Amino acid sequence: MASSTAPNVIRRKLVIIGDGACGKTSLLSVFTLGYFPTWITEATERCPGVPIILVGLKKDLRDDPVAIEEMRKKSLKFVTERQGEAAAQEIGARKYLECSSLSGEGVDDVFEAATRAALLTFEKGESGGCCVIL
Repeated sequence: MASSTAPNVIRRKLVIIGDGACGKTSLLSVFTLGYFPTWITEATERCPGVPIILVGLKKDLRDDPVAIEEMRKKSLKFVTERQGEAAAQEIGARKYLECSSLSGEGVDDVFEAATRAALLTFEKGESGGCCVIL
């Protein structure tokens, strides 16, 4: 009985590794499924009525000369605060905030806003007792 695989076939396993939330799943979704996943639909379907806060991350890169040069080389621009606020309004978020985990700037504000949104939702008697941070 002949083998179903050719004898000269080379098999390799590719492992994608990286820090948490760095984009591994999005990379694989684009490669395997052909689209970039957006999470707002899933968040609103699974958590109807909960407040949403949109957070722009890596704020420190706007002032990083290396990052600025890399963006310029790729003909890209950073998302502006105004664009972030417009996106927040478009998805129905209660607030738009920016922060930098590297410098710590704005991190406390994000969690304070999430806590306030969750507590205010609970006090108003709205459904849901949590807050979605995107």
